[in-house]
Amino acid sequence: MNINSVLTPVPYGLLELDAEGTVIYYRSENKGLFVTPESEIVGRNFFTDIAAISQAKEFQNEIKDFRRSHAPAYSFNFSFALKNRSLPVRVLLARVRERPTLGESTPAESLYVHIRPVADRMAA
Repeated sequence: MNINSVLTPVPYGLLELDAEGTVIYYRSENKGLFVTPESEIVGRNFFTDIAAISQAKEFQNEIKDFRRSHAPAYSFNFSFALKNRSLPVRVLLARVRERPTLGESTPAESLYVHIRPVADRMAA
């Protein structure tokens, strides 16, 4: 894990990732003590700089498999193992756009990742 990892256990909310996994947009849905400001998430690599994500290879593999597929959206349940507890979440992945990047003729796809606690779904 990167020494500068964001300390929030899980970044609940909506994130947009570029093709390399850099967070280009973040809207937090964290509640309580673990609210991480947008400024501490945007610009970081989702897979290496966010604490819970960098430790969850299966989670990373779900996203990589989705990127390789042609599906417009995909959702799955996941449980992050923290030191003293497990955090079950529901994740929605969606392709949002393709846009050319500087110096490249091939458009790059960005990806929305929406992460929410499973308890939110049961309460709704």
